[in-house]
Amino acid sequence: MLEMKFQDTAICLCVDEFEPGQKMVGRAYHSFLERQIEFIGIEELILKMEDLIEQIGYPGNVYKLRMFHNGEFSKERRKVNTRRYYSQEQIAEKKGNIGSFSIVIGNRKDVTWKGRIRSIENNNVYCFYSELELIRIIENELDKIGK
Repeated sequence: MLEMKFQDTAICLCVDEFEPGQKMVGRAYHSFLERQIEFIGIEELILKMEDLIEQIGYPGNVYKLRMFHNGEFSKERRKVNTRRYYSQEQIAEKKGNIGSFSIVIGNRKDVTWKGRIRSIENNNVYCFYSELELIRIIENELDKIGK
């Protein structure tokens, strides 16, 4: 089996409550974030993860919004956040009441996420090629854990 260590770019997803097709409540952690991200519902999770990616500046978005200020074109460069609040080991210790995942988003080409996810409890590793596929993998793994 492929061994995945916790990486700087990994998001630790901790699911505390789960009802298939209805509810998912939990927390997400990243070594470059000062506080945990709390979410209620998969939709909120995806939106907050997108905000997290923008905050840390990785992976970069292939398609950038261009803005015009005072009639002039501007290309705003985002700085990558490099301040570490947690070590990789501290992040890896975080666990959800129902399930925990390590998510690495490798790129955002074609306006969607692509990467790897590992279920901490089952140690199953999957590749995903869209946010929808990521959601399905998380829900399937939580169903397996709950049985």
